Amino acid sequence: ASDVYKRQVRIAIMKVFRNISAVKFMLFACTCLFYGCGGEKKTDATIAPRKAMEEALNAFYSNDFSSYVYMVDYGTELDSAERDVVLNIMSQYHERQSAKKGGVSRYEILSVDMPSDSLATVYYDLFFGNDSVEMCSEKMILRNGQWKIRVRGID
Repeated sequence: ASDVYKRQVRIAIMKVFRNISAVKFMLFACTCLFYGCGGEKKTDATIAPRKAMEEALNAFYSNDFSSYVYMVDYGTELDSAERDVVLNIMSQYHERQSAKKGGVSRYEILSVDMPSDSLATVYYDLFFGNDSVEMCSEKMILRNGQWKIRVRGID
């Protein structure tokens, strides 16, 4: 019975391919190749914001706040007093987060959505020491040739 079924399937497939012209088949094959794999398509455009977010997350979760502060777009340049306030806030946030959830053990960038050439949203998961997971997203903007995390409310 299984041989009969296999033969019927082969005959059906051959009938389909006989009715498809070579050009249609090539279009079908290209479509399957480019769009059939599922998941995020890592294009040249999405690589740069993804890399910038990885650098920012690495800096933040390794307590390198002085580097992280330059990876954020505040809408204006921060003077040294403003930068010190931001560094203090980041440090306090990091300490509270570590105390509550055991710190970040790792992160995983899931996807990058780019509605334009200069705007992106990076979706990622944070994995904590207490085995909890937090789904996150950050908007990013291309400023002066560099991708930066965009502070909410600033265009």
